[in-house]
Amino acid sequence: MTDPVVLLSTGDVVGPNSATSGTMVLFDGTSGKKIKGNNAVVTAQGLALLDDVDAAANRATIGLNQVNNTSDLNKPVSTAQQAALNTKADKATTLAGYNITDAIPNVNNLGSVGFDLHGSQLAMVTAANEVYMCRNAYWDGSWKQHDPAQPSSALYINTSGTPGILRALAGASGGFWTYNQRIMAEDFTYTRADVNGLVTTINNTLAGKADKATTLAGYNITDGLPNLVPSTGNNYTLKGNQYVFTTATNIVHMCQNAVWDGGQWNRLNTALGGIVVLAMNGQLYVQPFAAGANPLVFPNTYPVINSSNVATEGAAGVIPVAAQTWVDAGNDDSAAVTPKKLRWGVSMSLTTIGHLALPSWLGGVIFNWGRTQVAANGQRITFSKAYPTEVFMFLAGTGVDNSGQAEVMNPALNSLSLTGVNVNATQATEYPWFSVGK
Repeated sequence: MTDPVVLLSTGDVVGPNSATSGTMVLFDGTSGKKIKGNNAVVTAQGLALLDDVDAAANRATIGLNQVNNTSDLNKPVSTAQQAALNTKADKATTLAGYNITDAIPNVNNLGSVGFDLHGSQLAMVTAANEVYMCRNAYWDGSWKQHDPAQPSSALYINTSGTPGILRALAGASGGFWTYNQRIMAEDFTYTRADVNGLVTTINNTLAGKADKATTLAGYNITDGLPNLVPSTGNNYTLKGNQYVFTTATNIVHMCQNAVWDGGQWNRLNTALGGIVVLAMNGQLYVQPFAAGANPLVFPNTYPVINSSNVATEGAAGVIPVAAQTWVDAGNDDSAAVTPKKLRWGVSMSLTTIGHLALPSWLGGVIFNWGRTQVAANGQRITFSKAYPTEVFMFLAGTGVDNSGQAEVMNPALNSLSLTGVNVNATQATEYPWFSVGK
C-alpha cells in the first residue's frame, strides 16, 4: 500500500465505500479503497486549518501568527525592552557625553595636581554666610592643616560682609589662626580721629619695642648673665667682675662630665670619669665616679672637711704635712708625717757584712758590722755603707782560735776612714767587727 490519501469533503465521496459529510477518510493511494477503521471526526478549527492556503494562514488559524523562524540574533527588540533601553545612557567619560548640565566643567584639567575652577566669562565662589579661599587649611568642624609642617593662610568674607586675611603657623592647633586682618576697599576712608587713633596706636606700640640687637646691652637687658669670656663651640665661662655665686635653697652642684636630666644622672661622655661637688645641709661633699654606661650612679659620697677646722687627736679636721726638717727636729705636734719622711734616711743590709742606717729624725746613725777573714797585716775592711760625715768608733773582736791562744785584730794607725779601715792581726783567721758613725 502506498501512502494514504486524505480527503475531506462536505459532499458524497465517490469510491468503494462512502463517508458521511464532515468526516475525514483515508484512502489507499493505489487502490483507491477506503482504509478500514480510519474514519475520524474533524473539528471546526481542524476544518479551518485544512482549508488554509499556506503556512501563514495556518499560524493565524491556531493563534501563532506572531511566531516565525527568525534567529535569536535577528529577532527585533520588543516594545517593552526598547522602552527600558530608552531610559539608559551610552557610556561616556565627560559631562557632555552624559548630557549633564548641573555640574561645573573641569575646563583646565590639572590632573592629580589639583583642579581649576575655570569659567569662560565669570567664576564665582559664594555662600549665604561666610566664604573662604584657603591654602593648606580646611574645616571639618574645626580648622586643620593638610600638611602640619607648612604654614596656612586664607582669604575670607565674614557674615558682616567684611573681607580679611587669616594666617596660621606650621603645626597650628588650638586657636589655629594667629593673624586676622581685614582688607580695606580702596573707597574706604578714615576720619581724622581714625587716623590720629591709628598713629597713636602705632606710636604706643613702637614705644614698647626695641631696636634689633644681638647683645644684652643692645636690648638693655639687666637680669641676664653676660658672657664676659666668649668661647667657641658650646663652651662658656661664668665670670663676675668681683663675685660669682651659684646658690639654691636645697642643693647646689658643680659637675664635671655629669648632668641631671630631671629624672636621672648621666655622663656627658661615657668613656670618661668625673666628679660632682655639692653643697647640702651646710656641708660640702664630693662624688667621684669612673667611666661607664648611663645612668650614672655615684658609688660614694665623701664629706669635704672644713679647712678652718684643725685636726686634733679627738676631732677630724685639716692638718699640714710636716717638712723633713720638722720631722728631724721632733718638736712640732701640729703636722702630719708621711711614710716617706718617716723612713727618710733608713737603709739596711742584713747580711754577714751589713749595715743599718737609722732615719734622720733619729739622728741618722749608721751601724756597720761584719766577719772578715784576715790573711795578712794591713788588709782593708770596707764598710757596707759609708758614713756621710764621721765615724764614731770601730771595734774588733777576737778571732777564731786556730793556735791555742787568743787571736787579736786591731785597726792600723790612722787608717780609719768614712768608707773602711786597715787592720793587723796576730793570726790569719776570721775576726768579727762593729762600727758606728753618721
